[in-house]
Amino acid sequence: ITLELRPRLQSCNAFIAVRKDLCLKNVRIKLMESNIILILQDCRINFLLPSVKIVPTSLSTLSVINNWICFRLQTAPLKSVFGSFSTEIVTHTNTSVQLSNGPQSFLDNIKLLFKTSECIILCTCCKNVLSKSINFKRFLSLPDLEYDPNEWFCCKHSSNVIANVQLQESDYLYGSCFSVLHKNIFENNVHIDNKALICNKCLLHIGTPHAYSLFKIWNCCVDYKP
Repeated sequence: ITLELRPRLQSCNAFIAVRKDLCLKNVRIKLMESNIILILQDCRINFLLPSVKIVPTSLSTLSVINNWICFRLQTAPLKSVFGSFSTEIVTHTNTSVQLSNGPQSFLDNIKLLFKTSECIILCTCCKNVLSKSINFKRFLSLPDLEYDPNEWFCCKHSSNVIANVQLQESDYLYGSCFSVLHKNIFENNVHIDNKALICNKCLLHIGTPHAYSLFKIWNCCVDYKP
């Protein structure tokens, strides 16, 4: 079985290959929340899909071409490690945070999560582990697209102290819909293809390479788990 997942559209195209040519009238498909059941004349095959949440009544465009069975179904978003609109996260210190929309709320949840323990970064689509265990210590804001260059200025200091402005692995740079992280925190579960940072397991585009050994990561494409 081959699945073409489109998380943003919440749809999935399924392609199942069998050994013999089939007739459409001899093929039945039954959808469950986490598995697809293929019923043929003389057998019943169950395909378990633990990383996909299926809408059971969404089967459409079923067709049989020689030994290929093709159809489309709708998927539902999996619950994020931060919860959903109906749930909240509870930390080890018995403190809870109710989630809401907006980048500031997302940042607050990140800070609260890293106060309690080290975390790993997951692909939001297939839950593949993308990073090593990390604990962010500095949270730095990036300028948005509407900043005024006149607000930036330089001044001369008499001090000889030189500050290290190199981004460290424990630094979390954030924008309105993305973060910029050091590439060393990511394991071998990501690769770069045509200037896109891709999950090795489901091929989701999770970000892009950035300057100075950094990766720009889209917030909607990753989750954080203790």
